[in-house]
Amino acid sequence: MLKNDVYKILKTINGLYPRFDINQEAAKIWVESLENIDYEIAMKNIKNHANKSNFAPSIAEVRGTLETKIKQSIFNDVCETTGEKYKLI
Repeated sequence: MLKNDVYKILKTINGLYPRFDINQEAAKIWVESLENIDYEIAMKNIKNHANKSNFAPSIAEVRGTLETKIKQSIFNDVCETTGEKYKLI
């Protein structure tokens, strides 16, 4: 994920959780922690989290579980192999 993508994620979290405020040092940590995560997966994890919690997600919650990443990877492989376009729910 690009640095700009992480800033979009932080802005999204702030939009969902107005009390979520972050300083420059914390933003650097988020960038470093999310650089190897797919942007779409992170956004999906944020949206899922927002449906279940009144509190802003942690970095770990934005990253998601290994299971989520594996499912997404398998799904992407199937779509590439079949040429079909589906949406993982």
